[in-house]
Amino acid sequence: MEKKIKITSAVAIAGDIVRPGATVDVEEGIGRNLVARGKAEWAEPAPAPAEPKASPKAAKKPVEGA
Repeated sequence: MEKKIKITSAVAIAGDIVRPGATVDVEEGIGRNLVARGKAEWAEPAPAPAEPKASPKAAKKPVEGA
């Protein structure tokens, strides 16, 4: 899913230099990476964080009578 980000520091995206102030569409994962590194900010509301998957160990039932 593509998201819009506003570039705050020059970066290369798909081999092209993108300068500060530009708004571009990127895959959500790339957008999260650039935002976390301080290279961009969300141009639209930030996507909700992904929910962690349940651990297979947590799904096991306790053994009775052990």
